Amino acid sequence: MQELSFRQRLWRSLPAIAIALVLAVLWKSLLFKDQPMAKEHAERSFPTFHLTDEKSHKAMTNQDLLGKTHVVHVWASWCGICIKENDLLVAFKEKHPVSLVGVIYRDDPAKAKKILARKGDPFDYLLNDKGGKLGGALAILGTPETYVVDPKGMIRYHKSGALDHNAIQHHLIPVLDQIARENA
Repeated sequence: MQELSFRQRLWRSLPAIAIALVLAVLWKSLLFKDQPMAKEHAERSFPTFHLTDEKSHKAMTNQDLLGKTHVVHVWASWCGICIKENDLLVAFKEKHPVSLVGVIYRDDPAKAKKILARKGDPFDYLLNDKGGKLGGALAILGTPETYVVDPKGMIRYHKSGALDHNAIQHHLIPVLDQIARENA
């Protein structure tokens, strides 16, 4: 049997190396995806927006979020994970008196409101981002995405993907508690 040259061995191992690199990146993103934001990102302010609150039918801006801590949850009625996650948000809201802002992303508000009427509505505000401008400014990857915005309008936590009990207990609540201690 003929021995392979270094170049031939290298070409044969490239697919395995590429797969290992992709798996390493995926592992890292899964492991760290719901961690509190790194210090260098913690000073990012919540983007400027002008949207309608579907509950009050009044215009709201990012200035309306100042002075109080908010959990901002970007979701849509066409997102199956978002609909399943709603029960968890309702239970969270019952236990934690924090302002919960729903952002309906690229969706028909009537469909979203119909789901909330059926499953329970945990939101204090329901912002209509039908055109996706706020979602674009947040650079969301998809729905759902959750942010904690402190009273100064700074994003202190970001979770891409569905919330679960682990993310709420070990990440979201500690960030909310930290903000409460800072503002006591």
